[in-house]
Amino acid sequence: MREKARHLFDARNQLTDENLATGTHLMRDFLGLLIPEAERRFGRFAPAGIEEARRRLAANEAVHASRL
Repeated sequence: MREKARHLFDARNQLTDENLATGTHLMRDFLGLLIPEAERRFGRFAPAGIEEARRRLAANEAVHASRL
């Protein structure tokens, strides 16, 4: 996960539109994996933040799906 993220965010990489779309999808998937982990570790300290992350991810997925 870290190596893929480094590659996507490295300014020296010239990403094509297709690679950018794939990278965006990967980042959404990574966030989907990280949110439950953050909730397990920090949920009792930041429940509003966890819910906000879930809402934003769901809203972003809805916008992305409507563009397809």
